[in-house]
Amino acid sequence: MVPSSLTILSPPSTDDLCQGMACPHGECQRGQCVCPSGCRSDRPVCGSDGVTYASRCHLLRHACTSAVNVTFVHPGACRKYLLCRIHFLNNYTYKRQIVI
Repeated sequence: MVPSSLTILSPPSTDDLCQGMACPHGECQRGQCVCPSGCRSDRPVCGSDGVTYASRCHLLRHACTSAVNVTFVHPGACRKYLLCRIHFLNNYTYKRQIVI
């Protein structure tokens, strides 16, 4: 028997555990950021770090597990481009490709 002064609370749902969490390269599961896994090597993509990844999923997994900001630049293998980053006060990053 529960005393009348106590309230029984149900455990938080898994949705509540993720409320307010930001997982930029993964997804929130039960209050934790989880990186993508089980990626297929279907279409190579070029990352903003100049590395060619087997797929967009592989790029996101690398960014997530390494905690680095690597973004998609273009489909296919990376070419000889210089990726210029211009940082503005509003924290947006714009990229411009310059052929070398």
